[in-house]
Amino acid sequence: MRAFAEVAPLVLINRDLAGLPRILIDASDGIAQAMEHLTRLGHRRIAYVGGPELSWSNEQRSAPAQQWARQHGAEMILLPAGEASFDAGRAMAGAILQSRTTAAIAFDDTLAQGTLTGLADCGRVVPRDFWRSHLSCADLDLEPCRRGRSSQFVKRCGASALRPSIRPCETL
Repeated sequence: MRAFAEVAPLVLINRDLAGLPRILIDASDGIAQAMEHLTRLGHRRIAYVGGPELSWSNEQRSAPAQQWARQHGAEMILLPAGEASFDAGRAMAGAILQSRTTAAIAFDDTLAQGTLTGLADCGRVVPRDFWRSHLSCADLDLEPCRRGRSSQFVKRCGASALRPSIRPCETL
């Protein structure tokens, strides 16, 4: 990344490398809303299907989920997928079911879609048999996201990434 930044303009989104322009999205409030929603539905043992282990975004999402669970009497089960891909999410279905959780929060849309497919492969119907949430819906209403909603959030992030040279810090 640093070598590329020396030859071309670069703005990172949700990647924290000191000295490079970046847009970092704070997902902690969204995590709290997701956890509150799931516990209000009666879920007390919730899986977090994590993304890349060394990802800044993954840490920023899993840490608040664990903290919220501890503070509100829920149990957060960390299930690292290793990568944020559809296939990795699909492969996590067995681990999710073996964890005896009743709900899951996935690192991102792609991982969530894979987990949904994997759960369907195992004969589970979401949300009847299992509840899942993920963090990419801009309005965080936490109902299963309809196609296109998360893409609007990404578009807002991308548009904001084009403005750092004008305004170094901006809150979305």
